[in-house]
Amino acid sequence: MKKIFLATIFLTSAKCFSQDTLELPKQFYEKRANGNNAFVVTPVKLVTGNYTLTENDNGVTIHISSGNVAIPVFDNSFVCYILRIGTTRPIFTGGIIRSGFTPLSARYQSVTVSALPKQTAIIY
Repeated sequence: MKKIFLATIFLTSAKCFSQDTLELPKQFYEKRANGNNAFVVTPVKLVTGNYTLTENDNGVTIHISSGNVAIPVFDNSFVCYILRIGTTRPIFTGGIIRSGFTPLSARYQSVTVSALPKQTAIIY
């Protein structure tokens, strides 16, 4: 186990939430050639209002506070994570939603959007 400092900041109404120390299992960090541990942090994007995913969102965690999400067909493999931080549930268009699943039905719920090249994305 490796202990790291985790800081997640939501900039909503000028408030700052969640700073903690997280203990990670070994599969969440890797050894570099020089022997130092590396932890890959995904970029976070805060979205308010309607949003269309782009190739630049590949590997990004999106915090959505309001609005809907349009998902196009991507030219390359694509994966991103969407976290609902607002009180209104966003509606997804353009992707296939796993059967029996209501994405982001509760605040602070997250989903994964995943797609192979030139295929419709799956939301799960």
